[in-house]
Amino acid sequence: MTKSSLSDFKYYLFDFDGTLFDSFDLIVATSNACACKYRPDLFTENNLPDRAFVETLIGRSLRDMIQQILQKEITDEFYEEAYKFFRTYQQSMFHKHAKLFPNVMDTIRGLKTKGHKVAIVTSRTRPTLLPYTEHFGIRQIVDAIVSPEDVEAHKPDPAPVRKAMELLGAVDPAEVVMIGDTEFDIEAGHNAGVSSCLVGWSATPLERLPRAPTFIARTMGDFVGI
Repeated sequence: MTKSSLSDFKYYLFDFDGTLFDSFDLIVATSNACACKYRPDLFTENNLPDRAFVETLIGRSLRDMIQQILQKEITDEFYEEAYKFFRTYQQSMFHKHAKLFPNVMDTIRGLKTKGHKVAIVTSRTRPTLLPYTEHFGIRQIVDAIVSPEDVEAHKPDPAPVRKAMELLGAVDPAEVVMIGDTEFDIEAGHNAGVSSCLVGWSATPLERLPRAPTFIARTMGDFVGI
């Protein structure tokens, strides 16, 4: 049975970056630093990757993002080095560049108080995710976290959504909604047979989505019926 309201679901699967965590400036700053470090032949402080282009990469795996930014295929060895750079840079700079979106913590607590279950389903690797969830206190109140290490395929593949459902004990797809800010989140929901929700604070235009989301959230309050 199709739900009529975002507050009617039992299981809420939230993407992290761009959905709960306002990390766009942090991702841009890290991408710029990475580009200047590893492709000085293409990029300098006065000639950085286009912000709009970096925006289109959000939601992809980190390896894919690095390859797109550096405009070249990378080896496993190079990826490990670049991954460490990304991780170290972001951990040292996130206090300056990133924050939670408004009312995130109150909404998650509200869902939990009403008996709903909440998971984070992200393309961010666990070592780069946990410092933020710990810092903001999210890790302590969500029921599950699914990161790339937990599945063999990334969003838009349905595997992360299905893994979250398994961890939450969700059997009926009609009781589940996948919430995110990119086409990868919406397609992952569709592909897993659950409802999907595009957050209204997303920079992703509707016309970029292969399929329309089931819902569009205006604010975090929509999930608790405010």
